[in-house]
Amino acid sequence: MLIKATAYQLGGASISKLLGFFITAFLYRLYTLDEIGKYYLLVNVLGIFIALQQIGSEKPLINYNIKKNKKEEYAIIKTKFLVSLVLSPIFFLICFNLFESANLFVASSMSLIFIINSMNFDYILIAKNKFLQHSLITTFVQFIVFLFFGLSLYFDLKPNIIFHQIIPTSMLQVIFFIVILSIIKINFKKLFFSKIVSIDYFRNNQIIILNYIFIALITGVDLFLAKNILNENQLGIIAGLYQYNLISFGFLIIVSKILYSYAINTSNSKRFKSSSKFLIRLYTFISVLGLVILLYPYLKYIMNLEEINFIIIPGIIITFTSILMPTFFLEINKVETCDRKLSFKPLLTFIISILLIYYCGGSFFANTFSDTALYHFLSFMFLLKWILLNLGINYIRKKYNIN
Repeated sequence: MLIKATAYQLGGASISKLLGFFITAFLYRLYTLDEIGKYYLLVNVLGIFIALQQIGSEKPLINYNIKKNKKEEYAIIKTKFLVSLVLSPIFFLICFNLFESANLFVASSMSLIFIINSMNFDYILIAKNKFLQHSLITTFVQFIVFLFFGLSLYFDLKPNIIFHQIIPTSMLQVIFFIVILSIIKINFKKLFFSKIVSIDYFRNNQIIILNYIFIALITGVDLFLAKNILNENQLGIIAGLYQYNLISFGFLIIVSKILYSYAINTSNSKRFKSSSKFLIRLYTFISVLGLVILLYPYLKYIMNLEEINFIIIPGIIITFTSILMPTFFLEINKVETCDRKLSFKPLLTFIISILLIYYCGGSFFANTFSDTALYHFLSFMFLLKWILLNLGINYIRKKYNIN
C-alpha cells in the first residue's frame, strides 16, 4: 500500500517535473540571468516565511484529520491565517526592496500569495489517502503554467516572472478547495469562531515546527550565500543548479508526507519501517541515476548556456549530493513520529550550528577564491552542508535512542 501511494504521488510529480523542465527552459529564454537569480532568491524568502506561517502545521493537521479532531484542526487553520496577516507587511517590504523593476506589483502579488497559502487544505487529501487525486490536480496546474510561459515565448511576450508563482498558487488553492468540499463538509462557522492554538500545541509539536523551519532555511541558505559572493549573472547560473537539485528535494518532501501519514496510521509497525527503508533505497538509486543522466541536457538546453565546461564539475558535485538527502529525510521522519517527548534544545543547537558554519564559513573562505573557482567552492560547501546535516540528525536520533 505504501509503495502504491508513493507511486501515485511520485508518478504525478514526475510528470510535473518534466513540465517543470520545459517551464525552466522558457524562463531562461524569456528573462535575463539577473532576473532569474533575483526571482529564485525571492522564492526562497517566500519559502522561509511560509515555514514560519505554517507553524509546523502540515503533519499535525494530517494527524488531527485522521483522528477527527476538528477543534484542533480548525484552531491551526485560523492561527495560520492570523500569522500570515501579521507577517505579510514584513514580507512585503522585503519583496519591495529586493526587486528593482515593477517592485510594487511584485511585492503586492507575493504578499497575496503568502496570505492565500495559509488557507491550504490539500493536507486533507493526504490524510484521506487520496494520493491519485492530489497528483492529478498538481499535474494539471503545472500544465497550465507550462502553457502560459510556452505561449509567452511563442508570441514573443514577456509577462512578469512573478506569474510563475501567481498562477500555480491561486489555481491549486481553488481546485483543492472545490475537490475537498466534495469529499468532506467544512463547518465554516466553527472555523471562523474557533480559538487559536494554545501554548500546548507549540510544546507538543516543537520538533515538527523546528524541522519545518529548518528545511526551509537549509534550502534558502544556499542562494543567500551565493548572493553574498557572486555577481548578478553568476547568481542566475548557480540558482539554476540549485533548482535542479531541488527536483530531488521536492520528491523527498512528498515522500516525507506519505511516510508520516502511514507512520501515524500504522503506529510505526515493523512492516512499515521495513517498507520505508526499501522505499528510500529505491528512491535514492532512481533519483541519483536520473539526475546524473539529465545534468548535461539540463545545463545545455534547459538553462540555455552556450559554454558549460566551467559549471559541469560543480553540477556533478551538487547532483551526487542528492545521495545524502533521502537518508536525512528518513531520519527526520523517525524523530517527528517518535511517541516520546523530546527536548527541542539539541535540535535547535544543531540547526543554528549548521547554518552558522555554512553561511559564515562560506562567506569568509570565499574571499580566497577567484571568480572562476567560486562555483566549485559553492558546490563543495553544498556537499559539506549535507554531510553535516546527516551526521547531526544521526547524533540526535541515537542520543534519544529513536529506532
